[in-house]
This record gives sequence, structure tokens and C-alpha cells, in this order.
Amino acid sequence: MIFIRYYLFLTILFMMVITIMSIVKKIYPEYIGFTFMGLMLFKLSIMFLVMNKLHLSEVPYHKYHFIPPYLVSLLLETLFAIGLLKEQKNN
Repeated sequence: MIFIRYYLFLTILFMMVITIMSIVKKIYPEYIGFTFMGLMLFKLSIMFLVMNKLHLSEVPYHKYHFIPPYLVSLLLETLFAIGLLKEQKNN
């Protein structure tokens, strides 16, 4: 049950990051990179707070449940940011 809440929270954060980056691209396209870096710092901080609140570290092999989903979402967000930067460069 703990991991379901963790994965749900990670999914919500992922959608939030993608949405904010899309909004920033429309309003301030020159700040996509700074937005990405700031959101990654925010996301990592929030994830550690949630991990402590859910007492995820008490679960055996918790790192195997924390790291892979986080890295997958980070990879997808990075690819999305690269796509936005390439669009801006081409325009």
C-alpha cells in the first residue's frame, strides 16, 4: 500500500513538471532550461520528504522501489525538456 501511494505521488509530480514546462515554453521560452533545473531540485526535495513521511526506509530493499521509478520519470522529463529546447532552437 505504501508503494501505491508513492507511485501515485510520483506520477502526479511527473505530470506537474510536464505541465509547468509546457506553460513556461509558451510564456518564457528562453527559460526552459532554468525551469527544468529548478523543478528537478524541487521534485527531489519533495520526494525525500514524502519518502520520510511514508516511512519508506523501513521497508526492506526500499531503494529498489525508490530509485528505478524516479530515474524513469527523470529520463522522460529530460527527454521532454530536450524536445522543448529543440523546438525553441528551430523557431
